[in-house]
Amino acid sequence: MEQMIAVCGLDCGPCEARIATQADDDLEKQRIAAKWREAFGSPEIDVTYVTCDGCLSGSAILCGWCRQCPLRACGIAHNVPTCAHCGEYDICEKLVEFDKNAPGAKDRLAKIRAELNA
Repeated sequence: MEQMIAVCGLDCGPCEARIATQADDDLEKQRIAAKWREAFGSPEIDVTYVTCDGCLSGSAILCGWCRQCPLRACGIAHNVPTCAHCGEYDICEKLVEFDKNAPGAKDRLAKIRAELNA
């Protein structure tokens, strides 16, 4: 499966919402929305919220969180493809907070950072 590393280090490639969006599968998006409502305790999550082409796809079709993600906005403002490419990577408070909820993303970013510094 194709990797699509978002600014924050998440891999959009295997994301069930992105896959369902690409397949234009509204029933699957309904299932995902119900799953996410329960998992995140967010009753407002609906099919629109889980419709996404991926953080850096260049598309305007982004899931609810990606539209408001402070790391994505910061990466775009700093003109970097990922946080690992940013000069403030080691001192970024936004990244520290995000890592509390997505530790796998930090591992991807650390790998990218190591490759950049090699």
